[in-house]
Amino acid sequence: MAFWVGVVGFVASLAVHFATFTDYAPPGAVIVLHVGIFVAFVPVVFAVKTWAEGRDYDFSDFGSQWAFQKDLLSLIPGWQKVAVVLLMTYAAINFFLEVTPIVEDANGGFSFRGFSGHWLFFYFVSAVFARRFLAIRQQVVPPHEV
Repeated sequence: MAFWVGVVGFVASLAVHFATFTDYAPPGAVIVLHVGIFVAFVPVVFAVKTWAEGRDYDFSDFGSQWAFQKDLLSLIPGWQKVAVVLLMTYAAINFFLEVTPIVEDANGGFSFRGFSGHWLFFYFVSAVFARRFLAIRQQVVPPHEV
């Protein structure tokens, strides 16, 4: 389910994000995409936790943390790694560009553009890793005997 919520959420976030560059104002109901991130991302967090527990990582050591991140990213194909890094970078820059005018002006308004950049990242990561961990789980679980 997390995979499909991630895919649908990513497409919806992309539509909202593109709409913010036009004169079209997205309806306020798209704020539900905030909730959808938790529906998609929390199962992935638990899957990563379960996956990490099966390995010997010492999270108090920086080298082990780096190895964990490297091993986690090694689970996904190259183009998806590139997309994750690009979306993470874009979300950070986009958010900074949207928050700066709001901080400088006490009457600054709310913008979906700042949020939708983060939505893109979290929904994409959710879809990518949900699909990968589902494949891993299906390889580990023996098929049902009839």
